Amino acid sequence: SNRDAVGSRVEVEDEQGRRQVQVVCAGRGYESSYGKRLYFGFGMALPQVVRVAWPSGLNERFPVGASARAVILVEGQGE
Repeated sequence: SNRDAVGSRVEVEDEQGRRQVQVVCAGRGYESSYGKRLYFGFGMALPQVVRVAWPSGLNERFPVGASARAVILVEGQGE
């Protein structure tokens, strides 16, 4: 996939089974300088797993620890 994972579909699931989905985009914002970070909010619930559909076609699952506030996902290093 491309270096910035543009086009990746990221799904985060919390401990109650609720899911949020976002897609990594480029070329938006002021002078097309849209950051590549994605932000998910579940209130008091804790995220359990992150699933990524990379532009290369690879689908991966990344377990998330209860104390995780920020995670960096690398293609090829998930389950």
